[in-house]
Amino acid sequence: MKKTLKTMNNWSMIFVMIAMVLIIITNTKTVNAETIEMEPNNNFQNAQEVVLGEQYNGVVEDVEGVDDEDYFKIVLKEGQFCKITVFNLEDLKEVKWETVLAELCTDSNTGNAYSFHASYRESVTKLFRASYNGNYYMHFYNSGKTKYSFIVEEYNPVGKMVKDSDSNLYVMGVVIHRKNVVIEKDAFKGCKNLGTLRVLKSASVKTVKKNAFKGTKKGIRIEVPNVKKYKKIFKNAGVRNPKYSKSYM
Repeated sequence: MKKTLKTMNNWSMIFVMIAMVLIIITNTKTVNAETIEMEPNNNFQNAQEVVLGEQYNGVVEDVEGVDDEDYFKIVLKEGQFCKITVFNLEDLKEVKWETVLAELCTDSNTGNAYSFHASYRESVTKLFRASYNGNYYMHFYNSGKTKYSFIVEEYNPVGKMVKDSDSNLYVMGVVIHRKNVVIEKDAFKGCKNLGTLRVLKSASVKTVKKNAFKGTKKGIRIEVPNVKKYKKIFKNAGVRNPKYSKSYM
C-alpha cells in the first residue's frame, strides 16, 4: 500500500512539473511577440509568409564571398493599403555595421521604387497600395552583414491624414469596400498622384468632410453606385473637375 502511494505521489509530482513547464512555455510565447526569420528563405520559392501586424527579425550575412538574401511573402488584395516599417538593429558593440537594404517587389520585378535604406539604428516607413490580388515580397540584401527587423501593418487612409509627403506620392487609387464610411478633413491632402476613387456597389460613403481631397490633381475619376447622390456628398471635398461614373462592381 505504501509503495502504491509513493508511486502515485511520484506521478503527481511529474504531472505538476509538466504543467509548470507548459505554463512557462505559454507565457514565453505571449511575451515574445517578435518572430525570427526561418531559413532557408533565400529565394521567392522559400519565402516565409508574413502575418500582418507581427514583427520579424533577421540577419543578412555575406559568408566567404557568397551574398545572403532573405525573402518574405506578403499576401494582399487589390486596393489594400499597408504600412511597412524597416528597422536597423545593429549594435554599437559590433566592429562594423552596414545599412539595411530592402525592397518591396513581385517575383518578376525587383529593384522597383519601393526601396528601404535604414542606417545605423534608423527606421524607415512607407505606405503601399496593392495593384492586384496576390503575393508581394520583402527582399533583404547586402554584401556585408546587417541585422534587421520589419513589420507590415494594414493601413486604412480613409479618415486619416497622411503626413509623410513621400508616401503621399504612392497613393494613386483608393477603393472603399465598407458601409457608412466618413472621409475626414485633409484625409488625402497632398496626394498628387491620386487618380481614382472607387466606392463599391456593396459599400457606401456617409460623409466627405471639407477639403478631404485638397491638393490632389484635376480630373480624378470617382466611381460610385449613384452619381447624382455622390455629387452632393463630394461637393465641398476639394476635388477639382472630377469625372463621375457609375460603379458596376
